[in-house]
Amino acid sequence: MFEKGIGRLKSEMDSIRDNVSEYEKIKKMVFEINELSEEIDSVKSARMALNEGNTKEEKWDASGEIAEKGLLIEKIDGELSKLSKTIRSPLMQLERTAKKYDHIMGSKDRLVDIILNPESLIRSREDYDVLVDKLNDMKDRVNRGEIEVKKNGHVVNTIMDVMASELYQNLESYKKILYDRSIVADELRVLKAVDESAKARRGEIEMGVRSADELKGRLESLEKRYNEVIKF
Repeated sequence: MFEKGIGRLKSEMDSIRDNVSEYEKIKKMVFEINELSEEIDSVKSARMALNEGNTKEEKWDASGEIAEKGLLIEKIDGELSKLSKTIRSPLMQLERTAKKYDHIMGSKDRLVDIILNPESLIRSREDYDVLVDKLNDMKDRVNRGEIEVKKNGHVVNTIMDVMASELYQNLESYKKILYDRSIVADELRVLKAVDESAKARRGEIEMGVRSADELKGRLESLEKRYNEVIKF
């Protein structure tokens, strides 16, 4: 009699223990389900924020405009190169004579430097006037024989041609074209920066979609296990 009572009590305790174990298992699953649901909601919210806040930027493809600006810069560079040759060609013929002139004058503002880099060193009308003064002085010194050259007449004529040419106008045109190029280059930098930002945003959204899909799969699997457990 006593042994039967002990056996029955043991059986009831086993049943209670099994029920407690099932309860703990279900409790754990419910906790995991809630946790996953919150995580999915968080990912969805972040994805919605990205979509709403950056829709135009993410969908915008700037590759066409970037290519167009790049071609425009190439065209401008071609114009600058052509104009630079026009500016430098007559001046370069005076390089050797200018070195002799600088040696005689001993000035820090060397004429040969201006001749070799007129686009950078002639920035104003005053700079141009300095060049003209130096060329006139060099011409006079060549005529007086203070500067020895093989062909005096050729050097003098070249100096006269330079001063009679549209050198200053060409330099002004060069500056304007160079300024226009800087504007296009700035626009191109902005376009590239925005395009890179848009690509990064799209990458974030795609990653968010994958994360949400993965979490959703885990949640469905957990809910399926949960439903199977509570049937018993």
